Order: sequence, then structure tokens, then C-alpha cells
Amino acid sequence: MMIVYSILWAVSTFTFYIFVEIIEWGELISWAINTSAFGFLTFVGLRFYAFPLSDGRVTRAERLETFRESRRA
Repeated sequence: MMIVYSILWAVSTFTFYIFVEIIEWGELISWAINTSAFGFLTFVGLRFYAFPLSDGRVTRAERLETFRESRRA
């Protein structure tokens, strides 16, 4: 999970520098573009990389763990 945040933080900082110092857009415009783009990329990165979707199946190990927990109670 921290890999997603770290990579996007570095790229976001670099693009903000490009927008403000090289292209010479205003800081507010650069901030708005950066926030929009990297907010979405962070969502996508976390959704598909850090917390991938499952197909709904319960694995054998999960079933066994649930069984063991129910016997302890």
C-alpha cells in the first residue's frame, strides 16, 4: 500500500514542479490539475493493487480458520 502512495507522491511532486517552474502556470491551477489527476490515480492504484477485488470464493484455509474460531467460542 505504501508503494502506491510513495510512487504517486514522487510523480505528483515532479509534475507540480514542471507545471509551476517550467510551464509557468499558476500554483492554484497546477494544484487543481495535480489533485484531480493523482487523486484518481491513487484511488485506482489502491483499489486494484493494494486491495484487489476478490471473486467471492472462500478458500480452504479461510473455511478452516472459521471452523476453528467457532469451536473456540
